[in-house]
Amino acid sequence: MYNFYINKQVWPPGHAAKLLRIMKLTTLILILFMVQVSANSFAQKISFNQKNARLIDVFNQIRQQAGVDFIFNSSTLKDAKPVNIKVNQAALSEVLEQVFKNQPLEYKIDANFVVVSRKVKSVVERIIEYFTAIDVKGTVVDEDSQPLPGATVKVKGGTQGAVTDKAGDFFLKGVPDDAVLVIAYLGYKPHELRASANMGQIKLEQIPEELQEVVINKGYYETTRELNTGSVSMVDAKTIEKQPVTNPLAALSGRMPGVFIQQTSGVPGSDFKIQIRGKNSLREDGNEPLYIVDGMPFSSEKVSSSNYTTVGIIPGGTSPLTSINPMDIETIQVLKDADATAIYGSRGANGVVLITTKRGKEGKTKLNVNYYSGMSKVNRVKLLNTQQYLDMRREAFANDGLIPTADPNDNLGQDGKGYAPDLMVWDNNRYTDWQKVFVGNTANTTSLQSQLSGGSGNTQFLFSTGFFKESSVFPGEFSFRKFSSHLAVNHQSVNRKLTVGVTVNGSQDKNDQPQADFSSQATALAPNAPALYNGDGSLNWAPNPTTGQSTWWNPMAEFERVFESNTFNIVANGTVGYQILEGLKVQAKAGINRLASDELSVLPSTWFDPALGFGSERSAVNTSDGNTQSLFMEPQLNWDKKISKGQLSFLAGGTFQHQTFKRIVNYYNDFPSNNLLRNVSAATERGIWALHTFQYKYAAIFGRINYNWEGKYVLNLTGRRDGSSRFGSGKQFANFGAVGAAWIFSKEKWLEDRFSWLSFGKLRGSYGITGNDQIGNYQFLDTYATPGGTSNSYDGVTALDPTRLYNASFGWESNVKLEAGLELGFIDDRITASATWYRNRSSDQLIGYSLPQTTGFSSIQANLAATVQNTGLEAELSSTNIKTKNLSWITSLNITVPRNKLIEFPNLDSSSYSNRYVVGQSIYVQRFFDYTGVDPQSGFYSFRDYNNDGTINSPADDLLLRVVGYDFFGGINNSITYKDFTLDVFFQAVKQTGILTSFGAGRNINLLAEVLDQNRWRKAGDQAEIQRFATEYVQGLGADANNSPYEKFTNSDGSITDASFIRLRTLSLAYQLPKKWLGGVSGQAYVRGQNLFTLTNYKGSDPETQSRNALPPLRTLTLGINITL
Repeated sequence: MYNFYINKQVWPPGHAAKLLRIMKLTTLILILFMVQVSANSFAQKISFNQKNARLIDVFNQIRQQAGVDFIFNSSTLKDAKPVNIKVNQAALSEVLEQVFKNQPLEYKIDANFVVVSRKVKSVVERIIEYFTAIDVKGTVVDEDSQPLPGATVKVKGGTQGAVTDKAGDFFLKGVPDDAVLVIAYLGYKPHELRASANMGQIKLEQIPEELQEVVINKGYYETTRELNTGSVSMVDAKTIEKQPVTNPLAALSGRMPGVFIQQTSGVPGSDFKIQIRGKNSLREDGNEPLYIVDGMPFSSEKVSSSNYTTVGIIPGGTSPLTSINPMDIETIQVLKDADATAIYGSRGANGVVLITTKRGKEGKTKLNVNYYSGMSKVNRVKLLNTQQYLDMRREAFANDGLIPTADPNDNLGQDGKGYAPDLMVWDNNRYTDWQKVFVGNTANTTSLQSQLSGGSGNTQFLFSTGFFKESSVFPGEFSFRKFSSHLAVNHQSVNRKLTVGVTVNGSQDKNDQPQADFSSQATALAPNAPALYNGDGSLNWAPNPTTGQSTWWNPMAEFERVFESNTFNIVANGTVGYQILEGLKVQAKAGINRLASDELSVLPSTWFDPALGFGSERSAVNTSDGNTQSLFMEPQLNWDKKISKGQLSFLAGGTFQHQTFKRIVNYYNDFPSNNLLRNVSAATERGIWALHTFQYKYAAIFGRINYNWEGKYVLNLTGRRDGSSRFGSGKQFANFGAVGAAWIFSKEKWLEDRFSWLSFGKLRGSYGITGNDQIGNYQFLDTYATPGGTSNSYDGVTALDPTRLYNASFGWESNVKLEAGLELGFIDDRITASATWYRNRSSDQLIGYSLPQTTGFSSIQANLAATVQNTGLEAELSSTNIKTKNLSWITSLNITVPRNKLIEFPNLDSSSYSNRYVVGQSIYVQRFFDYTGVDPQSGFYSFRDYNNDGTINSPADDLLLRVVGYDFFGGINNSITYKDFTLDVFFQAVKQTGILTSFGAGRNINLLAEVLDQNRWRKAGDQAEIQRFATEYVQGLGADANNSPYEKFTNSDGSITDASFIRLRTLSLAYQLPKKWLGGVSGQAYVRGQNLFTLTNYKGSDPETQSRNALPPLRTLTLGINITL
């Protein structure tokens, strides 16, 4: 074996020579091939035209046309200058000479490759540069001489650069004496100047806000204000941060035309109602917009709703939007017309709310800390005192011919007697201000937010955390607490082809507020009602000294109950994009939204009147655990191509969403002791009260084609085909689409020459169809449910109850939208104005169609050929009134005049909706009795008897049609800056009608003190405005309650009142702290208020909520500080 390796190998004779000839021939062929390829590359003619193009983009053009490849290190191109080049059928060498002219780079052609490297300076050049170089220092400031930390200072065409520190200072060592410095800062005009040793203060000029190009996010793509063909309203972070709110929707109230937002309750975490361009669906739950958070669909269903809750709810319900920290939001944009919403297809009928959270930005790492503390109070109304109240009650008993007694058996008002513990049992000299007791607490607010952000040119990050706590105006230690976190990371490769983004929003809400709103007790309870507690601290049930029975239900018993809610929410998504070719990009987005809630409700036996003798066997505990999880994926392809004088953009993609919901509610009854209520295993009786599981699947393909000719004429086409599991076979898919167009006439040459003061002018319009699938799940199927508890069972087997009939024939609601708009800008956009007219027609209404009782079902889901029309006018105006060095004043206002009408409803008169809607009238219309005044003889309210049958009843006599709701709404904001002070004042205005229900004077309910000053009936023959004082035995109680004159009055046009209001929604005063106070750190101190005062003629507690049973919006005042390190 050894010889095998060392012995000389002998080739067959002549074989070596043959092999040598083959190798020579192969080498020659390879050389000729490479020369030919190289020759072809050099012979290839190149044509293209680029302005301010990136060098790497120019390389790509050359590579595509000449077939050569470029070899370079990624850091080599860092200081490359933009390229301006125009060549036509030029040789490669000629093109490369132009490209590398004045570049700090050099190139070398090696075969079919162009090797790029930095220019190497000669020894002489280095010596000259060393002795002529200077050290440069300076300070970058704004127009008010305030430092601008984070501004970039670069040597033009070189590699040197610096970033200003907290004081705006910078230092550059060894700068060529002939160098030109380029200073840049976001929102300011870049500035170039010759370098010198001491630059002093360098002032940057801020780009006027009206001139800055506003980027409009339309979900799947972005455009600019100038080129936008649709209707989009936006509120930015600057506006949101000035408002001490927990729900993002609160920050929009009154600030967007066409968007009406109503707060349902002043209880922390409660819900907000939103309508975008009116009510489209006849179903109350079919008018919610689509919410998109960082590209991810977001569930808007209230957490404390029928899908989650155990027993009872937090007043007003808890909105899941409170889980989004307003301080983490960059913009909120609302898409309204067909052009903007049709790309969302079936889910865009009621508008789309796009919430974009903050992202990191290139620059030094910064830490921002924001802290504020505040207090909130509720507006109180003036009520009757004890003497006034008792006088009212005595007058009522006298009017009714009744004698007040202390006997509970007289509670029907018969035999000339009426039970009146407030007159006959309770202390007539006692007075308690129940508003102070039940809603008079100060709700304290604490908010602490921190944000860390920064990054390089390729990777940016932002991480924030937040804590918020708000106590209650109700008695007791209750609070709403929120913990939130936000992470955003964005990365792009050096060649800008690959982009990756990840966003995560997480939150936990804790709520232990009572399950009752005490607003009604605060305003309705008699002022001489008994003390809440006995001397030993136990609840006072005020027993009747004669019978021993309790004379009232003590409101504080509600605090014996316990309600605890924990809500967890996470919205996470990631996006990956890659630029395949110039103008061609593919991306994919995927995400998850998980909302989980666990609730505990404890009802101890101590909640009941002790006279009932209930023990812990009547105690009950309910628990609820539910979660909604949505998985989401969207691939998308974008292609942009310059064609002639225009730009063509094409977009295509798909959406896939899978949502699951699970909820289980358990009950636990009959405990051996109230001390064991937290130990549910101690309950004798336990079981599942409700168990729900469903899934929702949604799929779609969508596309967009946009063509922009010379920046003057824009055409935008969008389309989508949707599929939803909420419809039966054959009805699951539908097509939606829109066309939008715009003419920027201010760019026409003939107009520019004549009207130089017109800086911007655009006419736009759109038409399209969107849809609505907000009907819940499994509505087309036969469904069954297991009854809760132990009822409906036989021989230990629980029955299944049918809950819905099969009907797979109904399909999507559709909304046909038409719009025209005009946008104008004057004097370099110092004044901007816009006006928009819209018309939306929603048809194929999905509502419950009434069925005969013989079917065993009250209704079945079906499409009715009813059409609801919403029209309106929207207008906006913004003006920069003053703009000087030390003073600026900007005013902006908006107004919306909406109208609504039911234009079609075949066979309405024979349907179950005949008493609810009228063709040709608004769907907000209500039927009322025709109020004719106070009868001078009886002293009661009287009404027109249309059918002359001697009685006033429905539907024969409630024939008067009146619209109750808003007529127009809007807001006006003034922002004034003087040196380091900034004042923002925002007023919201609403013109509307409402229903007032406080004229039932005489019952055992307290009233507004002004009822005594009004012209009421006292004796026969009086011409009065208010009916006589009457007891509850004549009005409002018993089997004839609905027939009482008072109840009829509340359902008559006499109860319609002006509920218009002007509210100081937001007040913000901020002061930029001198850096010397904070050791060079940037800081701002501020005071902010919300709902500070309201101007209104409404006689109730609040014109927005219009209910004495709901806590009005609170007046809030906060004091805070913001520091950036």
